[in-house]
Amino acid sequence: MWWWRGFRSTIIRYGGIHPEESVQLPIDQPIVAEENILSTVRIADVASELTAATFSLSSWSPRALVQHNDILYISDYHPTPQILRYDLKNKRALSPITLSATNALGRKVVWTDLTDIYIEQNRLYVATGTGQRVDVFNLNGAVAELVMSLGTGSSSGDQSSYAITYPMGVAANKDYVFVADQQNRINVWKQEDVKGVNDLSAKKISRLSLPTCMKGCVARLEVIGNQLYASTNAANSYIYDIDKIVAASDSTTLIEPNKTQNSIATVIVNSAQEGLVYAAQPSGRIQSFKQQDVQAATTVLPSNAVDSAAQFRLKGQSQSQVLALSNDLIVYGDELYTL
Repeated sequence: MWWWRGFRSTIIRYGGIHPEESVQLPIDQPIVAEENILSTVRIADVASELTAATFSLSSWSPRALVQHNDILYISDYHPTPQILRYDLKNKRALSPITLSATNALGRKVVWTDLTDIYIEQNRLYVATGTGQRVDVFNLNGAVAELVMSLGTGSSSGDQSSYAITYPMGVAANKDYVFVADQQNRINVWKQEDVKGVNDLSAKKISRLSLPTCMKGCVARLEVIGNQLYASTNAANSYIYDIDKIVAASDSTTLIEPNKTQNSIATVIVNSAQEGLVYAAQPSGRIQSFKQQDVQAATTVLPSNAVDSAAQFRLKGQSQSQVLALSNDLIVYGDELYTL
């Protein structure tokens, strides 16, 4: 059974839906949805909701989300850029992560926008597009501490080795940090170089090709096993073999993806606990696949989905509606959040 949450689309609860079935749900089944989710997040299991007021805000503009342990992190870029936190287990707002609450390494650090967030091994990676960098925080303490920033904070300079241009997608594993920017590429750094002494000066080890991803492109990255998945807002998806990443031999060569599939997904996320991979299609349909089927497929995604949903019904209404395109997804237990 799936529970759905959302910011810009919908929050729906589905159960037992198969890939090619239309969604016909009984009137009395407890489903909660919202027509204007840009400023609302509903918690369907208790028919309550998260709104800007939940975080003592008059308004908000959520851009990306990630879940770590029992905490939901929400990048909110307007009117005040910050990382909001919500305790999913105890259903309460927590203090946000702001730059004023961190060690800024002795330099002035500001957020003007927040394009993506990711968590790996108790480190929070925050991409700021106009800031031309990715800020890295340590989450081990009571307060998130700024460790360093990747990129140089400027789009000028050595683009092949140091600088990035409007980063809008970030992911990481124990060995690497991956940052997609609007230069048709994914920049790669070694984790061993992500430390304070390299603040704003860490050298990239390599660069991966992310075709047709220039101005206006939004990318979502996900590490699944030894593969990196990249999906763009044009619904083009790519897979890279992490084990085959090598140091760049020159300033222009980009490592090409192993697999490419167009018009297939805007977001691909992994749920290790379930052994499932979730993908949002450009039509709005969201499907789940067995992880082993995804990794064995000759294309980015296999044809045999475990579960699928394309429609929802507003509470108290019998007529179904089509799911809107998703810009981000996370999975928490039997709950799936769509942005």
